[in-house]
Amino acid sequence: MPLFWRRWMYYMSPYTYYIEGVITNDLHGKPIRCRSYDFFVFNPPGGQSCGQFAGSWLQSANGYLDNEGATGSCNYCPYRNGDEYYSALNWSFVHRWRNFCILIGFTAFNIGFTVFMTRMYKVDKR
Repeated sequence: MPLFWRRWMYYMSPYTYYIEGVITNDLHGKPIRCRSYDFFVFNPPGGQSCGQFAGSWLQSANGYLDNEGATGSCNYCPYRNGDEYYSALNWSFVHRWRNFCILIGFTAFNIGFTVFMTRMYKVDKR
């Protein structure tokens, strides 16, 4: 999608607020355990364990190491919990009531506008 449309169309869609509300509500605080095919695998330098090599980086990064004591084939999962997953999308759990109110506003506007336009331009005027 071109940048011009992406900047404002994303915020105009009620589906944006619905999906953010549902996803953040469902995934908030839920632990994530990666399956074997979800891991990013890397090898630490010789003589170091996975935890020694990536430990300081993991303190500031999302995710976890599945095998910190291993000296080869370190398994890194990019998410520890659901909050880390949706924070990459700039979504937040604290926006759930804001999103709900925006959806109510969209609905009320659409119903009100439909009723107004129907009464104003109805075909059968007596």
